[in-house]
Amino acid sequence: MLDLSGLILFDCSQFISFDGNIEGKQNIVKQLFFDKGFEILINNEIELKKRNYFREEFLSNTIEMVDQEFFGEFNEWEEKTKVPSLVNNFIAAILDLAKVLGEKKLRLILVESVYEIKEKNDVLVRKIRDIQVEDFFVVSWWSDDYEGNKNYYIFDIELVDKEK
Repeated sequence: MLDLSGLILFDCSQFISFDGNIEGKQNIVKQLFFDKGFEILINNEIELKKRNYFREEFLSNTIEMVDQEFFGEFNEWEEKTKVPSLVNNFIAAILDLAKVLGEKKLRLILVESVYEIKEKNDVLVRKIRDIQVEDFFVVSWWSDDYEGNKNYYIFDIELVDKEK
């Protein structure tokens, strides 16, 4: 009998999840990401299999950045201080999103690939206070902190108000 427990359900996905209200701001949010070179899907536009898979990890609202090649940027990121421009743009878009929505807490999920059987996945979870692009270098093969291939990475981000 064929063992189907090792089948990949989906791969190369990036999600930003938050609890705030996006109602009435979807077009602004889509334009914000488009201006940085990204196409996004919001909430129910995201494939059902992805929403179901991450139903426990997703917060009230979720955005998917659609780019099948994006995860490869991390694999090519060789030096912590030489951040690929696409990664810089993505982090800038996340910060712009937080500002537009007034969000202080975000969850970023970077997916290389996920198995249908959730327990088979190797996951790295990190908490980040404020956000520095270099915090995501841990995803790169070249990082001293690299812990081997993970199926996906979860970053719980708390933004600090620097105007105080």
